[in-house]
Amino acid sequence: SSPGSSSSEEAESLAAAKLEGRRPGSARAAVVRAAEERGAAEAEGRAAAAAQMAVEHAVREAHEACRREHERSMAAMSQKHAAALERMRAELQALEERAEETGAAL
Repeated sequence: SSPGSSSSEEAESLAAAKLEGRRPGSARAAVVRAAEERGAAEAEGRAAAAAQMAVEHAVREAHEACRREHERSMAAMSQKHAAALERMRAELQALEERAEETGAAL
């Protein structure tokens, strides 16, 4: 709120206090209390927004860490499979060569 609106609020509170027979000081205290409550509510709103941003950031970080771990795991599995395939090819080739030698010996 702008500075002009708080002074007009204070003027309204002072006028209301005079109409109701209250002391002007109590109206000023009410205006101060209202301003403090507004400030506290705004601070709570900022804190809630900051907390939400922190949670969203943590979720993004966790998601990225999972993605990297999945990528690493898939690469490791791919390497193991490639090595196993290479061993099987070598074994097959050795068996074929032995079969040829056995066939030639017959």
